[in-house]
Amino acid sequence: MSEWISVKDRLPEDYSKVLIILIYREGEKIAYVYGLAQYHSHNGWYNGNSSGAVLDNLVKYWMPLPSPPEDIQHENK
Repeated sequence: MSEWISVKDRLPEDYSKVLIILIYREGEKIAYVYGLAQYHSHNGWYNGNSSGAVLDNLVKYWMPLPSPPEDIQHENK
């Protein structure tokens, strides 16, 4: 599996779906949320189905989606 990539180092290609980590502070606690997002260079980050924006300043890391399991790949052929 790929390593996490900092948004400070590099952003994904436009319209690519990636795994993300959102990091935000609630009072004294820091929350880490993993999810699926799509990146648009003009509009920023969107949740997995592009129905709503994800706050850009919360996305800290991303990684490409892994390949599906081999048995699923063969079913699509």
